[in-house]
Amino acid sequence: MSNSAAERVPGPTRARGSYWLGKGWDWFVEDVGVYLLVGFLAVLVLTLSQGLFYGPAIALTAAVGLRRVRDGKVDPAAEAPSWTVRLQEDLNATLSAFLPTFLSGLLILLFSAVGLVFLIVPGVVIFSMYLFTFHFILDQGQDFWQAMESSRRLVARDYFGFSVFTLLLVGINLLGILFFFIGSIFTIMISMLAVTAAYRDCQGTEPEPEPAQLPAAPIVIE
Repeated sequence: MSNSAAERVPGPTRARGSYWLGKGWDWFVEDVGVYLLVGFLAVLVLTLSQGLFYGPAIALTAAVGLRRVRDGKVDPAAEAPSWTVRLQEDLNATLSAFLPTFLSGLLILLFSAVGLVFLIVPGVVIFSMYLFTFHFILDQGQDFWQAMESSRRLVARDYFGFSVFTLLLVGINLLGILFFFIGSIFTIMISMLAVTAAYRDCQGTEPEPEPAQLPAAPIVIE
């Protein structure tokens, strides 16, 4: 996969932060139990590692979001793998990409911290540039630096819009921190589902709207 792959994919050229947040919330309430478990695991890893394993922890939430994009809403009546099987597969996918997600996570935190030294805005812009790094690693098998470059090229379509989207995500997670551990479990998953919705949208894989159903019988206007 070329580093310029993100430039060639179709999709919106402007960020749609409120739409993506709404989509992330819709996905979250579809399968809230599983997403809360994943959020718990991510926050637990972040807490115990003091942020050192930021990359793998966030990559797990991205893997679960990518599965939602790939499989769609799970129909309980259909013969689909159980949530434990799906979660195990997502864990395996995250562990198999441990090194690139770990390295990219460290670089993202380092670059963002340097940006924050020069005021908040540069730090937010830098963080927004690498929003999709873990999605490129897990979805397209890119290495850590290639994935970071792909994310940067994608965000370059609308630096301002993606920075505002990032600020919204930061604000949501700050609210989660106010409610300590439990609040963060909710907000980290909602945020990453929103980022996954943005990734899907920017890759041009937004599903076409279903055609309107025609009435079975002609409509008579009296």
